[in-house]
Amino acid sequence: MVTRVFALIAVCFLLAPGCNVAGGGGSVHVPPTVIQYGKPTILRYELSVWGGGDARKDYTNIRCHYKAANATSITAISGVIVSASDKRIIVQFQLPALSPSDGKYIEYYFDEIFDGKYNKRQMERVALE
Repeated sequence: MVTRVFALIAVCFLLAPGCNVAGGGGSVHVPPTVIQYGKPTILRYELSVWGGGDARKDYTNIRCHYKAANATSITAISGVIVSASDKRIIVQFQLPALSPSDGKYIEYYFDEIFDGKYNKRQMERVALE
């Protein structure tokens, strides 16, 4: 009995890598601790997939939306893909130089379409100084 169980487990491990298994995706972003007035700021956003996905095909319409404290509306910007493979995409966004008249902080978030579904990251708030 024990031999059969081990044989079954071994077969599953041998066959599993060849299967087109379901996958998923994830994202990583580390906000700056502060954004300096008068200097453009680069934000780096990393998207990944695992399983049977391909990051270059699964992620589309990747954007950053931002609003300075004293602004009246949110602005959306597109990024530049600086690295892409089947498992990972790295996108950089450039926020414009801001001034003290823009307020004491900026809020922003990223969104994208992943495998046909809309995804939005949480809003980040970073101090301006």
